[in-house]
Amino acid sequence: MSRNRKILFAILFLAAVLRLSFLSRGDAVNDEVFYGFRGIGMMDFDEAPLQTTPLEWTDPNAPFWTRLSFHDHPPLVFLAQHFSMDIFGINNFGMRFPSAIFGILSVWLIYLLGKRLFSERVGLFSALIYAITINAGYISRLGLQEAYVVFFMLWALYIFLKALESNKYFIWFGVVLGLAFLTKYTTFILVPIFLIYLLIYRRDLFKDKNLWIGVIAAVLIFSPVIFYNYKLYQLKGHFDFQISYLLKQNTPEWQVEPGKEIGGLKERIIALPARALSSNSWLFLGLFLASLILYAKRWGKLDKLLRLILPMFFLGILIFIIFVIGPSYRFLSMLGPFMALGIGFMFNYIFEIYPKRQKLLSIGLIVFAVFEIFYFYNN
Repeated sequence: MSRNRKILFAILFLAAVLRLSFLSRGDAVNDEVFYGFRGIGMMDFDEAPLQTTPLEWTDPNAPFWTRLSFHDHPPLVFLAQHFSMDIFGINNFGMRFPSAIFGILSVWLIYLLGKRLFSERVGLFSALIYAITINAGYISRLGLQEAYVVFFMLWALYIFLKALESNKYFIWFGVVLGLAFLTKYTTFILVPIFLIYLLIYRRDLFKDKNLWIGVIAAVLIFSPVIFYNYKLYQLKGHFDFQISYLLKQNTPEWQVEPGKEIGGLKERIIALPARALSSNSWLFLGLFLASLILYAKRWGKLDKLLRLILPMFFLGILIFIIFVIGPSYRFLSMLGPFMALGIGFMFNYIFEIYPKRQKLLSIGLIVFAVFEIFYFYNN
């Protein structure tokens, strides 16, 4: 086994320890309660008198379509928790285990992305950083949707990069997109990111049949939710909770809108840096800002089309979306992978320009890693 392969396995093992150890510790928090409860029996019911569900409206003769999705989210997270709790029992560990697994796999995907975008050493640096930072770790220890969202977002980006080199991968790209859409509606931000890239740099691919087969695959995988919303519109004249909120539809059945109290633009601008500091170490944020400066200085010396444009698209559009939907801690976790890639790129650059100081730089990296691990554990 090569030295780099051993390092990668060590990083993944560390990520697993940080995500799986004492996973059941603490009570279920906020939306974990609702997701876990409905995941037990895959039944869309949460005993909220001001936010009832189609299953309640049509009881006792609920049609089959009421079980194709949920009134407020697509079904994949609930389904994953359902199977996990079947295996591990109805407890916090069973509810959170899929998040931890997706979190570990996301570390592996960060390695693959860093390797493909820059170099294998950038991939290893980035994977290590993402494995130990609390921004990535805490969301993998909760039964919320964002650990799934981050995993499918990174997987989609990796397959897209492969598809740019071999168009047969566009079919698999569509499959991954469809699964992402089944996770949470925020994953639809992937569409403008990839569409803008293709429109600017690869318009020739719109003539490729594999791309359109991939689009069809994504639609087919997401079709249960599409049909659910079609039948819901027939029944009540509006779509599900999230889509109806986006379209400003009248929903007399839902008199409360939990999670939508995000304040005005001024409040969101003020909240973003404060919450970023609350969900990351000051050292991690400082290194990320330094990496942005390095990115700017090195911009003209890199292959923009592959190495910088797509990650910058992701980071920019994600920040814009966070301003729109509100800078909740869980949403800020979506920025973590690209922050880790930026820091990994910077670490590799420093190691390259100071080849005679490898030992000293390695000690500095170890000190940073130890600090992040203790910060992770303490928080």
